[in-house]
Amino acid sequence: ASTRDHCKRFSQLITHPGVRVCGHNLSYDMRMLTNTTSALGVDTPEPKSSNMVCTMKVMKAKRKRERGNWSCSLGSCYEMLGGRKKHKAHRALGDAEMTMYILHNSSG
Repeated sequence: ASTRDHCKRFSQLITHPGVRVCGHNLSYDMRMLTNTTSALGVDTPEPKSSNMVCTMKVMKAKRKRERGNWSCSLGSCYEMLGGRKKHKAHRALGDAEMTMYILHNSSG
């Protein structure tokens, strides 16, 4: 499938009921994805805010509640929550794995 085909599928999925869009610094990710889909002639609707989870915002709120002073970068948040596996920063798979780890371990 072409990149344009993948963009079309992405645009369909992000507004599907029950789909959560998650990222670390999600506003940046969505801006980059929207720019890419737009450049390929694919309109991308904005998902409902209730279906979007930004782990950077989650960690900033946690830092404020706990009066912490840690960095809210992806790698720092991952390590602060006990992440041990070494990931290459700014690689899609590593970033996705660290983001999911933060999502699952940041409550409480």
